Amino acid sequence: MSSNLSTSLSQLDGINPSLTRYGRNEPAPVLPLREEPDLLSWLETSGRLVADEETASTDVSTVEEEELSALMGEKEDYNAADEQPEEDWED
Repeated sequence: MSSNLSTSLSQLDGINPSLTRYGRNEPAPVLPLREEPDLLSWLETSGRLVADEETASTDVSTVEEEELSALMGEKEDYNAADEQPEEDWED
């Protein structure tokens, strides 16, 4: 039975030779660390990192603020003298 098992395992080795097989009680080898740059560094060095255009986002927020102002009505000037003190309020 064990010779039959080893024969079938050797056939599996031929299917994908890039895979390696280790015994259950054997320690797994440590894979070496690849010397690849991180994604952000790669984008910066390859010129593929595009900066945001702040002018376009400012224009959008200004338009949104104008629409909100139109919906809420005209701005009223705040005057501290017009405010009643809290003790004058009636319950």
